[in-house]
Parts: sequence; structure tokens; C-alpha cells
Amino acid sequence: MHKSTLGLVALLASMACGMASAQVNADLSNFNAAVEEARTIIQTERKMLIVENLTLTDEEAQKFWPVYDKYAAEMKAAGDLRVKVIKDYALAYNSNSVTDADSKEMLDEMFKFWEKSLSVREDYRKKFRKILGDTKTARFYQLESKLDAITNMELAREIPLVPVVQ
Repeated sequence: MHKSTLGLVALLASMACGMASAQVNADLSNFNAAVEEARTIIQTERKMLIVENLTLTDEEAQKFWPVYDKYAAEMKAAGDLRVKVIKDYALAYNSNSVTDADSKEMLDEMFKFWEKSLSVREDYRKKFRKILGDTKTARFYQLESKLDAITNMELAREIPLVPVVQ
């Protein structure tokens, strides 16, 4: 994977994360539109990185991309859970009112996101194997893992820890 392309994905993820922390007091519809735009750009970049690094035959590509598009849509739906948690946390954090109840709800929602994401990955593993075989499927999931790590790193860098009142 090219370092310049990874840098671009990191920049886009950072922009999306920055919007979550910087715009919580802005009009919510503008914020939602900005988040969706950033997510669309990131998804387009993900797809370009997969094209660049998976090296599909014409026959594989013809079968893979429709399945991938369904996979990406399901992963986006799972990601909606994380976006909601980030928005909720940003609002609570900026109002200096992250309660135990807020923390419990957000943690429960994050677990739902992790569980849903894993479930989608598991559901599509067999579908991708049927099309790509084991080696290319492993490479695909490596790419997914690397791109997720970049996004997670940017989120970790931008989102402050939950304040603990003693």
C-alpha cells in the first residue's frame, strides 16, 4: 500500500474526526452533512486502495465488486452506531456533563458497533472466499484492518478521554 495514499486516508479520517470535536455546537444538519461527506470520501478512498492492492482478474472483479458494495453498505450501517456515539459524546463533553448513565449508554452502543462490524465481516468472509480464494480474501481483510487502524488512530487522537470526577 502506498504511503502517500495511506496519508490521504489518514488526513480524511482526521478531518472527519476533527469535525466531530470542533463542530458540536454548530447546526446539527450541517454537522451531519459534513460527516456524511467525509464518510463518502473515505469510502471512495478505501475502494481505490482495494483496487490498487488486491489485483483482481476481470472475472474476480466482476463478481467481487457487487458483493463488496453490499458489504460496504452493511459496514456503513454498523459505522452509524459509532458516529452516533461520537456525536453524543461530543455534545455531553462540550457541556461538561458526561454522566455515569451517558457513559454506560455510549459504551453499550460502542459494543453494539464492534459486534455488528465483526458480524458483517464474518458473514462476508465466506462470500469473498468463494470469489477470491483464501489468499486474496486474507489480503482483503488485511487491507480492511489497516484502514480501520488508521481511522481508529485518528479517532483516538482527536477524541478526549471521558473525564472522571473524583
